[in-house]
Amino acid sequence: MIECQPSLLESGIPAIVWIANHLRVSWLTPVIKLISDLGTEGGVIFTLALAYWFWNKRYATYLGYALFTALLINLLIKGWVMECRPPKEYWLELIRDNSFSFPSGHAQVASPLWLGFAYYVRSKGLALFYGVIGLMIALSRPYLGVHFLHDIGVGLLLGLAIYAVFIVAERKHWDPLQRFSFVTQAIILFLFIVLYLLSLHEISRNVVPALASLMGFWFGCQCETRWVQFIPPQTWRSRIRLLLSGFVGIGLFWKGFALLGKPVNPDLAISLKILQYSLLGWWVAFATPAINKALTR
Repeated sequence: MIECQPSLLESGIPAIVWIANHLRVSWLTPVIKLISDLGTEGGVIFTLALAYWFWNKRYATYLGYALFTALLINLLIKGWVMECRPPKEYWLELIRDNSFSFPSGHAQVASPLWLGFAYYVRSKGLALFYGVIGLMIALSRPYLGVHFLHDIGVGLLLGLAIYAVFIVAERKHWDPLQRFSFVTQAIILFLFIVLYLLSLHEISRNVVPALASLMGFWFGCQCETRWVQFIPPQTWRSRIRLLLSGFVGIGLFWKGFALLGKPVNPDLAISLKILQYSLLGWWVAFATPAINKALTR
């Protein structure tokens, strides 16, 4: 177990106890767990990939960068605040003992992503559906006993603010890095990563995947812009082909590396983790669209 601070608010634990005793229903719990899974690493990866491939590449790109920004800020704050999780006896979901509670990553990263979808879609019905999904992802966490209510509230507010900045940037066609060359952008990204690592209280196990995925996604977006200029497929045959090729690659890079086993050497383990998640981000942004374009010629 890690050293952590008790709940930031005195009402934190009593609220979790009340939710556990009054709101939990046996038939509802599996549904809540399913919704919560949309905010996990795998849920976010597949959601962003599907949006990028089949919905709108431009919107998904800005939302993707918002996602990484929200995630990195979330990990930064968690390491600074170090709030303990709610008592383990109230958990309905297995959480690592070495993870902090404040603010909620689901609420800060995944919920605003779905609310971003709700903002962009033209259909009011779909907007309502996506909005409800986004809010339910956040609310699922205290129901499952793994986050306090203030974790959710603060996380959601931070996430909405971060995503709003990127949505405004998209609407106003702000893309300040594009004025620089590829090499200059790479240097800026490298310096950002160095400064970010220096600002961390400690490097948690999620930091390396987050930074590596960001690097891979950025590099993939650069490659896609220069060589692919991807347009979402219009026929069901091409959509299925894109889906299969995309998911095969995600499965290979996301889970396939686990088949190699965990290296004994810590430096080698970190290097493989960087390679794994960099390839994952690159595959979503560039390789899958490039393969689809090559197959449709």
